[in-house]
Amino acid sequence: MLAWTFAFFSLIIAGLGVALHMVFNENLKSVDIDSPSGGGRFGKQSDGSQYVLILGSDARSGANGPLAGGALDTARSDVIMVAHIRKGSPKATIVSIPRDTLTHIPSCVDSEGRKIKPRNRALINSAYQMGGPPCAVRTVEHMIGVRMDHFIGIDLAGLAKLVDMLGGVDIAVHDPIKDQASGLNIPAGVSRLNGTQSVAFVRTRHGIGDGSDLARIALQQKFLLSILKEVSDQGVITNPIKLYRIIDAATKALTVDSGLASTSSLTRLAQSFGKVDAQDTETVMLPVLPDAEDDEKIVVDQKQATALWAALKEGRRIPAVVRGFAP
Repeated sequence: MLAWTFAFFSLIIAGLGVALHMVFNENLKSVDIDSPSGGGRFGKQSDGSQYVLILGSDARSGANGPLAGGALDTARSDVIMVAHIRKGSPKATIVSIPRDTLTHIPSCVDSEGRKIKPRNRALINSAYQMGGPPCAVRTVEHMIGVRMDHFIGIDLAGLAKLVDMLGGVDIAVHDPIKDQASGLNIPAGVSRLNGTQSVAFVRTRHGIGDGSDLARIALQQKFLLSILKEVSDQGVITNPIKLYRIIDAATKALTVDSGLASTSSLTRLAQSFGKVDAQDTETVMLPVLPDAEDDEKIVVDQKQATALWAALKEGRRIPAVVRGFAP
């Protein structure tokens, strides 16, 4: 669902002048992820690399209702990705975390200053429901042992609008997909998806693979790379009118951490994203195992996950056994 945020940050550096000041300050919502919490945070990366937590909410109120199939009173993180951006390198790694993974949610403080009690064996996507972005950040940090430098969130309506502004995005699938739950109905081969279809595509899981969240992750990562290619093929950066409209739509749909709520901070992150090449972007799923107590649930494979994060931190190639978890 949040694949296009990479395109947004690679584009925004080209519009950092008047467009950024006019649109960014008025549209962008921010949240403090560094507020006091019940547990300490990990230190920043010594090599200058950055970890960005990207969340897509399954909230279905307001403009999101028709896109997601009805209204919900609460929101949980429908998509959870951690992007690792190497300093001065076109390479990036995107790690998808299955939203149905059981984990420990540590004590944290939500955006309103309320203390959230810790929970054991909770679904990771419930952290966002319990305490918003601050608790989601703490939970992911606790799970993987790495500090999140930034947070980016987006809603469904914003994704649909951006895709429509691009005139759609091409998606290739081996088999037809028909999912009544998400509303997706596309044939095998290449389809040009509009905004509403794109939301359905990144949310669908019924009718593909085993119908699990793991099958959906493969579609989300396929969409990420497809939209990056679309932005590149259209030459959006050289089209000031389209660039401005996309920046306007993106900033209205985004929520970021307060550390990005300044021109200088956003510029630095934009420069990092701007160097990322879609062809050099590696996608992988966080290694998981069936839960010992309930084989219908999953938990983190700690041994393989430790190898994954160590490889990223040390600038080494991700071990083959971990790459095997790529959807």
